[in-house]
Amino acid sequence: MLQLLVVNLHEPAQAPARGGAAYKPSRFNHFHTLLTGEKLAFNSLSGGLAVLDSEGWARYTALVKGEPLDPKNPVDQGLVEGRFVVPENFDELAYLKTLHLRQRYTTEAWSLTICPTIDCNFGCDYCFQRHRVSRMTEAVQAKLLKVFAQKAPRLSKFFVTWFGGEPTLAWDVVQRLSQGFLEVAERNRVEYSASLTTRCQETSCCHPHL
Repeated sequence: MLQLLVVNLHEPAQAPARGGAAYKPSRFNHFHTLLTGEKLAFNSLSGGLAVLDSEGWARYTALVKGEPLDPKNPVDQGLVEGRFVVPENFDELAYLKTLHLRQRYTTEAWSLTICPTIDCNFGCDYCFQRHRVSRMTEAVQAKLLKVFAQKAPRLSKFFVTWFGGEPTLAWDVVQRLSQGFLEVAERNRVEYSASLTTRCQETSCCHPHL
């Protein structure tokens, strides 16, 4: 059987009502064999995550070899829902470009990457950035809040990625701006969410919750 542990799809696919459809493997599939012998399956386009036992893996293999899909089979339904298999005539690259352009030119959602500082206390050997002691000025913070307040009446979603350097080294800036974003979002009924990329080694400056 197939167990869909997590499904975080842009647009969940639906299996056809009638059988006989030809499917192919998604080019965005990634598989890892677990110690139990089961297959951990991840689709990087859909966000689908699943565990396939021997029966589920056999069914996946059969479908990608051309066996017709059975819409009444729950394993087949799961493989389609997670986009691990896609219709033979489905162009995944064209679909990906459509998603990209839709997000790029949408006027209802705004995504912003903010670096409150480019300073860092780690020094990864693979890092290409030149770090220096710095922090976002209050004037720049005020401008960010002003721009968001101007855009908010026309937005439905606002997403912030806190980046650096090490953003937790300017945690007061993150807190101040986050509070301001939340207030503007609440007034305008905008869905606000955020993520933070941290490399911090010191427990005292790691803040997992915004």
